[in-house]
Amino acid sequence: MKLPNWTENELILTLDLYFKIKRGEQTQSSAILNEMSKKLRNLIINKDFVDDPVFRNKNGISRKLGNFAAIDPNNQGKGLFSYSKLDKEIFMRYFENQIELIKAVNSIENTNLSISPAKLQWTEEELILVLALYKELTYGQMHGRNAKVIAMSNLLRSLPIHDIKLHYNNFRSAASISLRLSNYRSCDPKCNSNGLRSSGKGLFKEIFTKYSNNDEQFYSMLSCIVKKYKIDLSKIISRDFVLNNISLEQQPIMSNFQIHKNKETSSTFLNKVKNYYSRKSISCSICNIDLNKIYGKLGEDAIEYHCIKKNFINNSYNVEVSIGDYIQVCPSCHKILDKFYGKLDYNDLKAIIKNE
Repeated sequence: MKLPNWTENELILTLDLYFKIKRGEQTQSSAILNEMSKKLRNLIINKDFVDDPVFRNKNGISRKLGNFAAIDPNNQGKGLFSYSKLDKEIFMRYFENQIELIKAVNSIENTNLSISPAKLQWTEEELILVLALYKELTYGQMHGRNAKVIAMSNLLRSLPIHDIKLHYNNFRSAASISLRLSNYRSCDPKCNSNGLRSSGKGLFKEIFTKYSNNDEQFYSMLSCIVKKYKIDLSKIISRDFVLNNISLEQQPIMSNFQIHKNKETSSTFLNKVKNYYSRKSISCSICNIDLNKIYGKLGEDAIEYHCIKKNFINNSYNVEVSIGDYIQVCPSCHKILDKFYGKLDYNDLKAIIKNE
């Protein structure tokens, strides 16, 4: 692809460097040229070429400085004479008015120059989203090739969190997401690895400490972020997580029964329910059959749990569930309740059995 012609703003910034070198304020070293190259590549003007290694590289800048040297009347014919009409126009405009050149440079840097991604600190919202991913993955999955890590990268790049326009492939890249996950590993007492301890001012550590043992507060904050930016987490976070913690408006359309079953199979909450009922009788709440008397110890694993809380009340979706929203049921009663879900509730089935 042919490189674009130099723009007026690019020429003004390079001309400023030319005069600084002439005044002895800077030297035409490789480091200085690379710094100018980085500045020009950060201009929003030519965003489609920022990843092209030839675009505005140090060699191109060196040639442009040579063009200005050829135009400079004080340079006695030295330099590269293959300059453009715009090169000469810009040079002559500021040749005897370098105060105006400084003003023009300041204006360009304040309005058109994008900030380097490396200087953009991670925000609390971004780190909360990455923490949600951390809770989802095993340690062996926290690498830049994981599809969910890549999906999180794409999500963060799409969010209007930062006030400036960003056109960088390395901004919130999959590799940077992987690094943040490693930061969280360094804070996690359950992880044997030290992870990566370095990060922007330790905000990742504050986030982890704040939310690691407070799921309710974390889910509430995550739900607010999802609602604020209209985020779809379905490709990143498990369905159980989304259903139990994120408002229905942000979820893919699911049937009423699917929502109900996900409440019953959410492993995190189901373990709490099982632990609660482990200290009680394991008889069915509907037919009163005692599985222990029939199967002995085997009956302990046969009991199931049915969520009796309705998904919708007054057209409003119910996200929160408590242990009291689950009842113990035998497999037979549970199968009937599932088969006629929405038409028959547990009290109806209980009445049918009682009247038989």
